[in-house]
Amino acid sequence: MVSFLIAMLITMVALPPLIRWGRATSIVAVPDARRLHGEITPQIGGVAILLGFIVPTLLLVPEYPELLSFYIGAVAVFAIGLLDDYRELDYRLKFVTQFGAAAWVIATMSLWDIGLSYEGTTLRLGAISFPIALLFLVGVTNAINLSDGLDGLAAGLALVSTLAIAAIAYQTNEPIPLFLMLALAGSLMGFLRFNSHPARVFMGDNGAYFIGFTLATCCLLIACRGQGVSFFALLFVLGLPVYDTVSVALRRMAERRGPFSPDRKHLHHRLLDGVGLAHDQVVLWMYVVHMVLVFVGFVLAEQAEWLVGTAYVVTVLVLEFGIGAMVRRGLRTHSVLGTSVFRAPRWHRMLDLAAFAMMLALPLWAFLSALHVPRDFTLVAGCILVVFAIAATRPGFWSSSPGWVDRVALYILGTYAVYFLSTGDHGAGSHVAANAGFLLLGAWLLLKIVDARDRGLKLTALDVLVVAATVWISSLGPWHIDDYAVEIVQVLVWFYAVELLFLRFRNVRWVHVLPVLGCGAIVARAVLA
Repeated sequence: MVSFLIAMLITMVALPPLIRWGRATSIVAVPDARRLHGEITPQIGGVAILLGFIVPTLLLVPEYPELLSFYIGAVAVFAIGLLDDYRELDYRLKFVTQFGAAAWVIATMSLWDIGLSYEGTTLRLGAISFPIALLFLVGVTNAINLSDGLDGLAAGLALVSTLAIAAIAYQTNEPIPLFLMLALAGSLMGFLRFNSHPARVFMGDNGAYFIGFTLATCCLLIACRGQGVSFFALLFVLGLPVYDTVSVALRRMAERRGPFSPDRKHLHHRLLDGVGLAHDQVVLWMYVVHMVLVFVGFVLAEQAEWLVGTAYVVTVLVLEFGIGAMVRRGLRTHSVLGTSVFRAPRWHRMLDLAAFAMMLALPLWAFLSALHVPRDFTLVAGCILVVFAIAATRPGFWSSSPGWVDRVALYILGTYAVYFLSTGDHGAGSHVAANAGFLLLGAWLLLKIVDARDRGLKLTALDVLVVAATVWISSLGPWHIDDYAVEIVQVLVWFYAVELLFLRFRNVRWVHVLPVLGCGAIVARAVLA
């Protein structure tokens, strides 16, 4: 996980000066008929992604010298993309560079023997692997670039695929793709901080080519060296970018046009123009569908090739006809996930009060019934109480609205409560009661999110991505997701519940009692123990 954090930090630190440099050097995207942004935007994000990726992964070179071959190929496609962003190049030059880089990586890293899962064994394709691998590398490289049509779209889709490939590499004991994917995931997470709608920077062709080339190389490493991993499952894991690229190319050729001729036939264009979704809704919708595809690929990764291949063809047909039907109907939506739920004001008030009571009851129950309170927990709770005592000396504190001190204290208390409820002995039925409490908070969140008339918490595409990435990343390490999944979900529910609490009760003075009583319960239990 260190490579993930290092890559994310470097990317986030590098982007602000790179944004200024991109404007100064005219490496920018200018709005036109096909581009959907409204102002000139630097497309230099790929440089930050490359920097964040390459620093932690260079540490692996002494142990895996073949990575130098990958770096040469990846930097070559990155460089041709950067030149294309600065001054538009002929497509033939870009393809020659991409095919040359792909052939170099395949030859020097011995990626010419793709394996297919067949009746419990791995069937090697031999000589025909080279052209398949070549087309796969170049195709995925361009698929990521072609999916880069909305703020945060390509980076978000790539992040989900990256984490899934890392999980497959972890399960198959393939260290090179595991480390590369974790570093790339960190870079993408840092980049999304600046690329989510409204975007301050684009990845450009330079970033899209590099990301696609890296994803494809790691898939080939698993396909050639992994045992029993379905090649079609990797197509599932690459998800919407591959599907959309093939679908658009076939649709253009059916219209007797070139497969790379520009138009507004991509999936995000069809959802915007034909279905009538808003920008954020399109990104969110594509994230969710992509996550489903990736999850199916992950589950089917070690199944027989014929089964996964059949499932992939059926899935593609369902997507194609389903989206076509949506476009023909011109479906219009007015909220992210649906229409208003429980429109009567009394339901809103009752749910808000029930959620507030649960946010008070869960920490108190966890702390007061715990058999033992660690000393560091007591120290933190005592410090929070001291901060509140100092703040209370100011006139009007207890009649003021809750602020950042309350928010930080509630974040800490929620995490502590989840810890105590998952590890302590609270008697029979306590875990069931705790899960029911968090389920109530989760239902409260969901109802507020899907309520079109409610002006409270709104779920964004980045929220969905962060939650999914948090849960997924927790499976890549010495622990298993099954051991901590419930606790991770509970912490995430608590954090979002705190944010919604401050929206719903922002003018309620007595919200101060939640952190004070929670910290007081920890200190009291420690004293009485």
